Amino acid sequence: MIRKEKYGSQMEWLSRWASNVDEPIATVTKKRLFAGLAATVTLWILITVIRGHERMGGEYGSYLSHFDDYDGQGCPAVPLPERIADLRRILRSVRSEVVDSSARLDAIIKQYEEISHQIPEKQNQLAQVQAEIESAKSLLRDLNDRRNVRVSLPSRPLLPVSSLIHSRKEQTGSIDDAVDYSRCSLTTPLRVFLYPTARGHPLYEAIRESAYYDPNPSTACLFAVVLTEQGNTSLKDFPYWSERGANHVVLNVMGTPIRVNGTSGAQLVQTEFEQGTFRRSLDVYLPLTPSTMRRRTANDWKTLPRLLPYSRKYLLTLVVRDKWPTFDRDRANIDRSMRQSEDAMEVVECGEESCEEKMRGEFTVMECGKGDFEEKMRAAFSASHFAVLTSPSHLVKDLLRALRQDGRNTRGDADGRAAAAGWDLILKVIDWSRALLRLPLARLSELHYTLRNVPMADALEMRRRGRRLLEEYLDSADALWHSLAAALSTRLSLAPRSPAPTMAPPSFNGSFVAPIQTPVNLPVYADDEYLGPLEAPVDSPAFLHNATAIGMYGYSAWNERFSLGGALEFLAEAAEMPNGAEFMEDTAGGFRPIEPGSGKEFSLALGGNRQREQFTVVMLTYNRDAVLTASLERLHKCPYLNKVIVVWNNVEREPQGAWPRLHVPVEFIRAERNSLNNRFIPWDRIHTEAVLSLDDDIDLKQHEVVFAFRVWRENRQKLVGFPARQHSRFGTDLFYNSNHTCQLSMILTGAAFIHKSYLYAYTHEMPAAIREHVDKVTNCEDIAMNFLIAHATRQPPLKTTSKWTLRCPTCTESLWSDGEHFNERHECIRLFERVYGYNPLRYSQYRADSILFKTRIPADAQKCFRYV
Repeated sequence: MIRKEKYGSQMEWLSRWASNVDEPIATVTKKRLFAGLAATVTLWILITVIRGHERMGGEYGSYLSHFDDYDGQGCPAVPLPERIADLRRILRSVRSEVVDSSARLDAIIKQYEEISHQIPEKQNQLAQVQAEIESAKSLLRDLNDRRNVRVSLPSRPLLPVSSLIHSRKEQTGSIDDAVDYSRCSLTTPLRVFLYPTARGHPLYEAIRESAYYDPNPSTACLFAVVLTEQGNTSLKDFPYWSERGANHVVLNVMGTPIRVNGTSGAQLVQTEFEQGTFRRSLDVYLPLTPSTMRRRTANDWKTLPRLLPYSRKYLLTLVVRDKWPTFDRDRANIDRSMRQSEDAMEVVECGEESCEEKMRGEFTVMECGKGDFEEKMRAAFSASHFAVLTSPSHLVKDLLRALRQDGRNTRGDADGRAAAAGWDLILKVIDWSRALLRLPLARLSELHYTLRNVPMADALEMRRRGRRLLEEYLDSADALWHSLAAALSTRLSLAPRSPAPTMAPPSFNGSFVAPIQTPVNLPVYADDEYLGPLEAPVDSPAFLHNATAIGMYGYSAWNERFSLGGALEFLAEAAEMPNGAEFMEDTAGGFRPIEPGSGKEFSLALGGNRQREQFTVVMLTYNRDAVLTASLERLHKCPYLNKVIVVWNNVEREPQGAWPRLHVPVEFIRAERNSLNNRFIPWDRIHTEAVLSLDDDIDLKQHEVVFAFRVWRENRQKLVGFPARQHSRFGTDLFYNSNHTCQLSMILTGAAFIHKSYLYAYTHEMPAAIREHVDKVTNCEDIAMNFLIAHATRQPPLKTTSKWTLRCPTCTESLWSDGEHFNERHECIRLFERVYGYNPLRYSQYRADSILFKTRIPADAQKCFRYV
């Protein structure tokens, strides 16, 4: 009775347990369990009976053997000994069956335990499949949403051919009167036809070699004329001038100002304008001086000013060309104020022996000769904190001298700041207020007070911006033309040209994918962390901001990124949707919001403030096939991965034919030369904003990659990665420091997330001298990227997780193992500081970990990540 109750209660518990299991598993498990239990009970009864027979046979067998058996009528039947022998045979048979049944029961119990262990894994797999189904449903909804359909531009201009906004009698002097917009379609960037008037001139050659040049006059939007002293100055003689010179741009490099007919629609660009001839809507001030009419070279940085040291001999240099009525009184007031604070001022004034006095309106203009006046001005600028320019007629030339002393062979330290009285800006798209101070002429007596109240940090930032404006927009014929073309594009509501993606050459006979792909067989563990759904590759929408690049993002392009206002493929500073948009029917497309909860709900969706996106791995490799194969296999089934791009840097041989087959495409790009700069080329095969730059020997866990990707999505303008380094100063020299420190200033790009726009900046905008040095030493490309991003954003990089070093124990050779590796990196930091004119690296004293890392949580909650 006791055993019956015992087995009954066990069966009842097993029945209840089985009812709580998922239906498919419960059905199979119930049948096997009840069959095993029935066999166990039967065997127990048989064993009990047989053991009773054995005891009877042992105690009474000899006694019963003397008796014969009888049937019911008293007749002799089978002898008792024979019956005992039969029972013994039965006993042996039952024992054999018991042994077999016991073995089968053990097998069933073992199978049951295996199934019990598989239940959590199958439940996790089921949850993953359900999450992927929901992700696919969300993607299908996004694809079916008409609001996500991209509208293509028309193939032809919408305006009729040769139509101007106003007739000749209705001219208002605006840009609409000067341009036939039917020649300037929104479907194409600005195209400029160049008259062959000044072959060999630096500006002419810069225009002809630029992306804006169009040799076909029938498809060009604008017609450019470079006027030199040797060229033709009769504008009406040009074949496409027509009656008014519509769609024409005249660049005067003769040195003396010219004027065009008042009804002309030509846009005039020159250094100086005669009084009353400057047309604000059409004309442009640009320093087309002999010092700027040269081609850009990789060594231009050697002639540019440096930011530090801060101290100068003079607080200000006052350049006096045009004396105004209150000049003597204003100068006396400045002298008196400066003597009280023991500040020094240098006054550079035209001498009588080298100047001619002329009247120009209310000003007495001193036309000064070159000689001593020019030399004094350059020397004074290099020794002063501020250059005070007061001559509107010479403002452009003097400002250029203040920015770089107007001497190509001079390496002084003049800064890029000026205080001037009312003048027209050189380029209206540039915010000059962040590089100079502007004061009314009536406040000149208060100049000393104003300059003394400029904080040191602000003054140095103005120096930095002044140098950048000079270097990017004004210092050569190439810079002047590209800045002018971008400004003209803005006038015409056309997005300025931006660098095109680099066409990637395939590695496998015209194919990027390996001809043989081997399956990846990585072990699967029941306790593997679920990091997110596996999605089909989804590219980031490209060139979304063509319409807003001019207005909304134009200011930051010209004055923050210094990228000439172009419409880039992707913008790191693109606006985010407001919070709550992911829950509205008309704005929810593309969002993957996280449901309320903790780690379990967190891992099912990407969440964040932006629409869902993926990242591309760019892996540089050279002659390490086995190491590369292992690195590729570690990326198998990594969530949010779009594709893997392998840049094959070994130009001496082709890659082997067999490579791992991942859940996303693996594409091989054949490099034309072995260069570490290939890591940061904006390949056209990269279709996502997020780029994970990886060395082929880096061993990163997938949870670390996914976490860093989530962090980068909230810090898109920063370099986000793992191994951190810093720069240190010992004595007068800078050093590269890889020791464990409590602050960092660099993230190694062997394991870091980068926005693709920085690949364009590295390849097309970063000083060429840096890329040349990287090729020379085969080192420091990661330091160069850190300098570039810090120079553009003035922010430090962001470190994630606790990893400090990422070394490959199986690698037989590495670049860092070279004895000169660290000496080369010391010299790289010093050289890059000289090229930029200052050290742009910024320190940071924290790293990013997940929110619930090392936080005690309730038993029913789950952390965001188990290990980070």
